[in-house]
Amino acid sequence: MQELNGLSMGSMLTSHNAAAEVAKHIANEMQSELVAYILKHGSKFSVLVDESTDVSQQQSLIVYIRLTFDAKPCNYFFDLIPIATTTAEALEQYLLTSLEHAGLTVEGLSMRTRYVHTSLK
Repeated sequence: MQELNGLSMGSMLTSHNAAAEVAKHIANEMQSELVAYILKHGSKFSVLVDESTDVSQQQSLIVYIRLTFDAKPCNYFFDLIPIATTTAEALEQYLLTSLEHAGLTVEGLSMRTRYVHTSLK
């Protein structure tokens, strides 16, 4: 409609990748703010992960951070990591790499797992 009224909209906002790029930018900014909050306040946090496979058979590791904010426990989306293998060692490495890449140290990190397998057929 804007172009019909003579306004040049450019090509970035009308490309088929625009929504994905905007979402990726917002996720990166939110992750940076979350890490800054954790580091500034010395917040202790928990990591929740889930493995999921999409319709194209791409496996991903979904990472959430749980911490106390204003005296209330809150869960925050942290990362979506494409993965090639789902061994325990590989998943641990994907997670540690993600945390370290974001600026969170993993010294003294205690790993506890609870494996739950669900399959919809």
